[in-house]
Amino acid sequence: EKKKAYQKQCDYSKGDWIKDTKGPLYNDTTCSLMKEGRNCIKHGRPDSDYLYWRWKPNECYLPRKSLRTSLNSIIDRRGHKGKNGIDVVVTTFTPHHFEGAWDKAGACPKTKPYRSEEKKVEGMDNEMRKVEVEEVENAKNKGNEFGRFRFEVLDITNLALLRPDGHPGPYMNPFPFFNGVQEYVQNDCVHWCLPGPIDTWNEIFLELIKKWEEQPRIDLSI
Repeated sequence: EKKKAYQKQCDYSKGDWIKDTKGPLYNDTTCSLMKEGRNCIKHGRPDSDYLYWRWKPNECYLPRKSLRTSLNSIIDRRGHKGKNGIDVVVTTFTPHHFEGAWDKAGACPKTKPYRSEEKKVEGMDNEMRKVEVEEVENAKNKGNEFGRFRFEVLDITNLALLRPDGHPGPYMNPFPFFNGVQEYVQNDCVHWCLPGPIDTWNEIFLELIKKWEEQPRIDLSI
């Protein structure tokens, strides 16, 4: 028997980053909402290899689609269906990739992803992720009792852990080494370049929404 979309199981958190010659679906000229501190290309980051990777889950295929187009389609369908209820997606945190000193060049110097066997979620990062996942599962069970609430975890901790190359680093500011390497260099090893790995979070988010769109909701409203 063929399974419906919402019945298919896929753990998007397990997989590897693989090379993708197509590159990003947008750039700083086609996206007007990009924050300055995330626009690594515009700020002079010299390497571009970090743009040419895509996430390949072990259990399924993750399609690449325009976020705006997909969301508009989903919103349009929801408006016609007249659904009610509350859907909640909670994102797990992303580990930083800090090395050395914050105010020195090379605080997050990696230029390519780790392989899944090279890096594991450990220590406090793992404990934080476990707490988040457990709490959402508890909320999901409570929500099922009322029927109008749905909860899901967008688990991106492992995906993020494998992408030390995706942070702005010193390119949070425009052309930080224009006058040579300074004694004091600001670094951002927590947030993400745009375009960059964080776009994959949106692709997984869309798959979760599409799964919900196909999934019947028990409506207990009066």
